[in-house]
Amino acid sequence: MEKRLFYNWVLRQNGYLKFAEFTLKRAVHKMKRDLLRETCVFYPPEIRAAAPFSFKPERLRWAFRSASKQENSASARKLDGFHIDWQREHDDPEETEALHRWNWLLALLPDRTSNEGAITRWVDLQLIEWVRLFSHEIEREARRASLIWESYTVGERISNSVLFYYFMKKEPPKAVMESLTEQARFLVQRLEYNGMRTGNHILNNARAVYLAGVAFDAPAWRQFASLIMRRELPVLVTADGFLREGSSHYQFLFTRWVLEVAWFAELAGDGELIEMIRPAAGLLIKRCSFFLVKGADGSWDFPRFGDISPDFRPGWLVDLVWSKPAARFLEPQREAPTSGSDTWAGLFGFAEGNGTENGRKEDAIQAFPGSGWYRLDAAGHTLFFRLDESGPPMHAGHHHNDLFHFCLFYNGEPVLIDAGRLNYMLSDARGSYGLRPEAHNAFTIDGLGAAPSGWHLYPQAYSRFKNRVEIETDRDGIWILLTSNAFSRMERPVEARRTFFISRPLFRITDSFSGTGEHEIKTFFHWDKALALSQIKKGEWDISSGAVRGRFRVIDPQSSSIRHERGGEGFFGWMVEGYGSAVKAGSLEISARAAMPFEAVYEISWEERAGHVRY
Repeated sequence: MEKRLFYNWVLRQNGYLKFAEFTLKRAVHKMKRDLLRETCVFYPPEIRAAAPFSFKPERLRWAFRSASKQENSASARKLDGFHIDWQREHDDPEETEALHRWNWLLALLPDRTSNEGAITRWVDLQLIEWVRLFSHEIEREARRASLIWESYTVGERISNSVLFYYFMKKEPPKAVMESLTEQARFLVQRLEYNGMRTGNHILNNARAVYLAGVAFDAPAWRQFASLIMRRELPVLVTADGFLREGSSHYQFLFTRWVLEVAWFAELAGDGELIEMIRPAAGLLIKRCSFFLVKGADGSWDFPRFGDISPDFRPGWLVDLVWSKPAARFLEPQREAPTSGSDTWAGLFGFAEGNGTENGRKEDAIQAFPGSGWYRLDAAGHTLFFRLDESGPPMHAGHHHNDLFHFCLFYNGEPVLIDAGRLNYMLSDARGSYGLRPEAHNAFTIDGLGAAPSGWHLYPQAYSRFKNRVEIETDRDGIWILLTSNAFSRMERPVEARRTFFISRPLFRITDSFSGTGEHEIKTFFHWDKALALSQIKKGEWDISSGAVRGRFRVIDPQSSSIRHERGGEGFFGWMVEGYGSAVKAGSLEISARAAMPFEAVYEISWEERAGHVRY
């Protein structure tokens, strides 16, 4: 459908030359991208000029103090019985890369106080074996096709090993240190610069080079990484402090990278770098707080927008704003949650808060139109949505086709959620489904989402659109109007509007469509896994969990076809909790064939007190 629309658009626009130019640019870009894997000629000029390509530390020296600890022999014997199968390949390349990124090293750290000697001994053996099997590939042509030598994977491997041995207060084996220094040199020559498609990976590359520079007392690497960060942070982070890539999980992950660099900069006495990243770091932390919602049980969570990173589960980063590295840039607003030591913040320790509430501001609207993010807290509701002033984004990112999508919490409990993207394999229908509007609380018109699928493959003139947000309050409640001309690329263009109305007992959605002719409108709602939906009659369900009760209605459902799934054979009726992990959850699809103009209304009425629901 989309391709037919596009070719008809080319005919209508008499755009053969534009299309030919666009196709040629894409081919040249792909050629450059492939060439970039083995050359630095496409580095920005100032980066290429400063790159220490031939630098190697004069002597192999671990910069951190090592401590001698007594080994727990029982634990050592238990760990010694297991050896990593480094040659194993998984169906999902991300799982293969995860093994070689050494992310799992950080999962061992919470046990370090009781099993430090055993853990270190076992890790030393595993990494020495890795070096034996793979380090020689760094000089071989065969590395070009290997996931092990992808730049992001190399960077993660360096950073995670530096973090592990730093926290363990141990020096890595000599063979591992030699390999890490060679990998840092390798990474300097393979930074992930990719023109306008340069994304968060470049900051991850810089983090690895910087941490290696601190760990091996290599000022040249530190200075080079600092230059990269100085150049790229203002590009990747909006003026409001959001990572520009459309993912709430990556907001936390990216902030973590920046804070780790700052932590090691302090160890190295690099005050200049700390002051350089201070403005961005403070804003990034604030925008992590923007996403935080406190549940009825006192735990904290955040809505999932965009991709979920395969590197670390979302819960591992949820308490980042209370960490000691974060507190050096922004004092926490309240006492730290009792997350324990098995989170990222737990590795570094928690800072004391000032006692004020974090994230939630009752009857408050937090609007960042320049970054596209909005949050409303009112009448027990917490509403999130993302709407760029124009779209779709043409830079690299982890966005989904989620225009008009929203996430809703009530009294701190998740109600309507993003169904999520299970994996990054476009060949797997479960992975590609998560990108589409059908996986969001959004709608399609004649099977089309607001943005073309794979929008960056089309000319901007075809896929570009404008959006608008209007917010009004009166004594009845709060009205939020989202408007977009995203469907103007259709042969019979449609203007779409979504209005949220919020009051004490009610959350209402009104979708309005104007245009000509008949169109098929499909609207999707995805409910949190904890919510049970019990149908009362067509178009009406009781919704309930331990902390939330209410009723969801489709106003005038007789003209609609309604589908309800929970854990169906396809991916409709599932909720992604982490990369590669999904659980059953309720999903609704409401379809109507309607002449324009058309309006659809949906309501949630909330229970106000035990045993009574106001309908």
